[in-house]
Amino acid sequence: MSTGTNAGLVHRFYQALQQGDYDTLIGMFHPDFVFYPQIDSPRPGAAGFIDAEKKHVDAFPGIRLTVLDTVA
Repeated sequence: MSTGTNAGLVHRFYQALQQGDYDTLIGMFHPDFVFYPQIDSPRPGAAGFIDAEKKHVDAFPGIRLTVLDTVA
């Protein structure tokens, strides 16, 4: 995967998260992904990430998540 492709994926990820497009987000996670919002509380899969972060995004309607820089 090229660095441009990787950077585009990051931008699409944050755009989907900002829009609450969780169906799109699910397709962006590797099946073996584990999210660690805290070191002692792993949350497996895309569902683990969404369960942990959805309440934060939903708490701020109209939230803007802006990627200023990417390093690849």
